Amino acid sequence: RIFLIPVGGMERRNVAVESFVAHGLPAVAKQPVELEIRVRNYADEIASDVPLTVTDGNREIYRNTLVVPANGSTVVRATAQFDVPGCHVLTAQIRPDGLPFDDRRELSVLVMPPLEVLFISGDEREGAFRKESDFFRLALSPFATSGEQGPDPAKLTITTPVRWQRLDPRKHPVVVLANVSSLTESQVSELEQFVYSGGGLLISTGNLVQAENYNTLLFREGSGILPARLGNSMSAQATVSMGIIGLEMSHPLFRFLRGRPDPVPTVTITRHFPVTTSRSDARTLITLASGEPLLLERSAGKGKVLLLTSTIDADWNTLPLSGFYLPLMQSMVRYLAAAQLPELNIRQGDPISINVEGVSEDAPPKVRRPDGKEEPMELLPSVLSSELRYTRTQMAGRYELKLKVGNEQKSWTFISRPPTEESDLTSYDSRKLTKIWSELDVTVIDPRDGELANFVGKGRAGRELWLPLVLIALALLGIESWFARHCSSESRST
Repeated sequence: RIFLIPVGGMERRNVAVESFVAHGLPAVAKQPVELEIRVRNYADEIASDVPLTVTDGNREIYRNTLVVPANGSTVVRATAQFDVPGCHVLTAQIRPDGLPFDDRRELSVLVMPPLEVLFISGDEREGAFRKESDFFRLALSPFATSGEQGPDPAKLTITTPVRWQRLDPRKHPVVVLANVSSLTESQVSELEQFVYSGGGLLISTGNLVQAENYNTLLFREGSGILPARLGNSMSAQATVSMGIIGLEMSHPLFRFLRGRPDPVPTVTITRHFPVTTSRSDARTLITLASGEPLLLERSAGKGKVLLLTSTIDADWNTLPLSGFYLPLMQSMVRYLAAAQLPELNIRQGDPISINVEGVSEDAPPKVRRPDGKEEPMELLPSVLSSELRYTRTQMAGRYELKLKVGNEQKSWTFISRPPTEESDLTSYDSRKLTKIWSELDVTVIDPRDGELANFVGKGRAGRELWLPLVLIALALLGIESWFARHCSSESRST
């Protein structure tokens, strides 16, 4: 028989840092990163004068005093900038109250140097802004392109299909295939291996693209990495000028448009590749006025593929001439580069996983737990790199990993976060407790309804046995005492 007795009072007052996230990852050194902190009030009255601070170690990033509505939350948005690449642990903290564990929440952010992008161009004509890469390079490296001093979010390496280098997501996490006429089977195999290993691929079309080659090798009746089958770019359907009517605003790509009353850009698409068949897992991110997709996405292995059905330059559209182009290209590169990054902020109990290279199977690295103990990680070898895993993350807090990769010492900090449900101090009533424990034969007892002994004693049958058992025990003690005296008297007589 199981009895469940709820204890505690009816006090609900508690203010907690419910969530702490960063948007637009990966963070790039000397580039702004948006932070979002949600503070929740679980009480029936307003919580005023709640101090909030955000720090990066000893450096204060943000400070404010909040008013949090009763039984509601307040969302705070701030920006942070990091000068040094590496793993940074940010802390959002409010004034301590009766439940101290939820008054602070940590966020681990991996800051990268400028992202390396490999641009494979099928058309590098001479002349100002006639190359396939001109507008894209200006969008990703505006300071370097103009010859001025300043931090760029990315570095662009331009090559051609003839001088195709071996693709390596560790060296170039993002590859752009721009108006390349056709691909060989070995090149397609290398692209697929790159994407499945965690690389990000952006495919843009143009007048040189041979749709039949792309459909045969890259789409392969839906088994390839191309999100959709390309149609005829010379058809009447493809050469009608039209605008954009829709953006998938819930996608991380378009977070830079948040808060704008009219986020859809005013651009003209004069030519594009119609899509005849798309994969079931492909997602349309930008929609043309005809209802056809301008930008599609799909995942493949650990990586992602974006397909732009028009050109990345101004040959077939006015997109590069609009203010929408620069933030869109930068957002796409960040999004594609983030595919291979480890998840540093996990739920309590979820495994830690990271892909590394050059790790010896004989001596796997150790992770330092929040309690200071070190334990070895599980090593899972693969083709290009090895996966390190650690599953014992039931303890909330920081898990630190230090590893020598080549000649460079690297470190990562993983944050195991406790569930936010623990911050709600609302007591469960008997009805809800009974529903939670419905799979077991549990009796919920409200201690305010009477003495617990009355509930526990209900349903019992028979007589109480304590008195007969005590009498039996006393009788046994008496017999043992008599037997001992009898044995001792016989030994003296002999």
